[in-house]
Amino acid sequence: MNRNFLTDIDNTLLTFKPEAQVPRSTSGVINVIRKYAVEEKKMALESVNAKIDFVRKTVPWWSWWTFLELLEIDPVLFWDYAYEFESGYLQPAEPDLYGTFAELKRRGAGFFITSNNPLDGILHKLRLAGFHEPETIFTSFLGATQMQAMKADPVFWRKVIPLTQCRKETLCTLGDDFNDDCLLPLSEGIRSCFLLNRNGSNDGKVMEGMTLISSISKLKELLP
Repeated sequence: MNRNFLTDIDNTLLTFKPEAQVPRSTSGVINVIRKYAVEEKKMALESVNAKIDFVRKTVPWWSWWTFLELLEIDPVLFWDYAYEFESGYLQPAEPDLYGTFAELKRRGAGFFITSNNPLDGILHKLRLAGFHEPETIFTSFLGATQMQAMKADPVFWRKVIPLTQCRKETLCTLGDDFNDDCLLPLSEGIRSCFLLNRNGSNDGKVMEGMTLISSISKLKELLP
């Protein structure tokens, strides 16, 4: 299998639990950082918010460690805390994703992460998705902070393609967003994409080079 997949995370490898009680508007790592600082470090909420706002205003392409460093939070303790907390409302998008990727890799596929998350957020979310040793599956983790561009910006894909060190004709995307995971990468010369259509979310989407799939596990049937 001569395919190298540029793989999305959010809503591709990781989804919200249907029964989750935490509103999506108050979920996310920044709110876990705020919760940890107030409840575990006993910091005043006003002070925490001021430091968070300072990073957002002064650091254009931050990683989560930027906030942790300013708030003097031990990253090892924090990421274990964040994993336990976010496991309450986030789950792998499909059963045994690691097994699916491992099988495809045994058959010759290559995998890269392409994400709007910074590197530490990527590793955190992959852990939540069941990839406890992600380096055994993914060749590299190409996030927005490293690219200094979001996936909705063509610059992201122009930077990503050479960093893979793969022939462009072997590259394909795997994700859930028609614009970010299909239109833009294909406009930058990637030849094919696999767009997830769970629960009809991408019904009617059609373009040359794109294949709609109902689940990632379907790749085991579609590819040799």
